Amino acid sequence: MLSLGVILYLVARSLPRITEDSSPSIQKAGWLMINLEKVDKWLESLLEKFLRYLNVQLLKISNGINRKLSRFKKEETRSQNGSDLFSQKKE
Repeated sequence: MLSLGVILYLVARSLPRITEDSSPSIQKAGWLMINLEKVDKWLESLLEKFLRYLNVQLLKISNGINRKLSRFKKEETRSQNGSDLFSQKKE
């Protein structure tokens, strides 16, 4: 069902625009094009908002991963420094 909607949307976008000097039979279909253009603008703004939201979420995840990696790196350097001190024998 969704794929049919996507195909209909793509076909509607690819239709040529109707000019003002069109014949009356074509003008009857003009309301369809006007409504499709409104839906197109609405979908475009919805997609833009979703992509911005997704971008923010991905940046939050990336920052969280970077913080975890820096903690692991600090713990690793502490454990290496500590293990070197204890592994050395005093003579």
